[in-house]
Amino acid sequence: MKGGTTSQVLERSRLAELLRALGNSVIVYAPVASREPEHVVELEPVAGPGARQGAMESVTLEYANTRHSPKRLFFPQTETMFRYDNDALAGSAPASGAIAAEAPGIVAFGVRPCDALALTYLDKIFAPGLTSYGDPYYTRRRERSTVVAFACSAPCGSCFCTAVGRGPAGTQGADVLVTSISGGRLCFEAVTDKGSALLETGASLWSRADGATKREVEAAHAAAAKAVPALATPEGRVDRDAVKARMDKGFEDPIWNRLTESCIGCGACTYLCPTCHCFDIADEQHHYQGRRIRTWDSCQYPQFTRHASGHNPRPARKHRLRQRFMHKFSYTVEKSGDIYCVGCGRCVVHCPVNLDIREVIRAFSAPGA
Repeated sequence: MKGGTTSQVLERSRLAELLRALGNSVIVYAPVASREPEHVVELEPVAGPGARQGAMESVTLEYANTRHSPKRLFFPQTETMFRYDNDALAGSAPASGAIAAEAPGIVAFGVRPCDALALTYLDKIFAPGLTSYGDPYYTRRRERSTVVAFACSAPCGSCFCTAVGRGPAGTQGADVLVTSISGGRLCFEAVTDKGSALLETGASLWSRADGATKREVEAAHAAAAKAVPALATPEGRVDRDAVKARMDKGFEDPIWNRLTESCIGCGACTYLCPTCHCFDIADEQHHYQGRRIRTWDSCQYPQFTRHASGHNPRPARKHRLRQRFMHKFSYTVEKSGDIYCVGCGRCVVHCPVNLDIREVIRAFSAPGA
């Protein structure tokens, strides 16, 4: 735990009180256990406008990670950019200035550190000042959000955050880091000014973290980091520059043919990935009225790069699968210096044909690859 930061302790039994107090002014999303056969956990609104009745009773802190990443809170799978009636804009549109008014304030509670980190990568794509243009829809949501990350205590077998240079208690992208400690308590550490403001909510709920509590938090973080499965590479991690160089050199490597043999091009890996950000824009029109919508897209789909002429520079599934990995481990490294993989393991868990991103990393980490 960093010295000098604000740290408070909350009894786990009073978590619902805190979430309800936060919901007085914003929408609070928290991990909720579904009633589906898979028993998956998703971030759902539990307090504030739009909260489902009974959702608070299903909030859980016992989960490896949510099925979908929190990127959908800021970059929805489908969103209306604006509506039009004849030649006039109606509703939200950048020119109308209505976006800021329509973006609700949110608290994303229970985000895992890997997903909080992923938001910083999306910021580089969509936030103004970091690119030559800014996306007002994404930016307004981010400006009006507070991200409360929940440190992992028992990383699952598909996680490899430490291999990409992070950890199960990382704070990058988070405003608050929460750690579960003994006695049914939760230690909240403010990371940003937004986080400090959140810890002023419900003053009677908190107790100050003492030295013993801080030492327990540090021990919990160290134990979790040791529990993350090791990545079987020569370095034990992703050597960013070496993997990039080997992927660039191996653009026509036969490994792409082998990997493609099982890939079915479903796109599940890209939809579940917290850093994938490709989208399509389309107009839906009825007579003289309609709307422009933005929807997620995937580099795994045959139509993704098909030109109006009918030509497709990535006609085969091999080309599209290769694009996914080259983008994460080569193109983004060249553009921003970052590997666009945070080691969350979602694509490992949910791939229907068991394609494993870690196998690709290992293949291009081997000397002579």
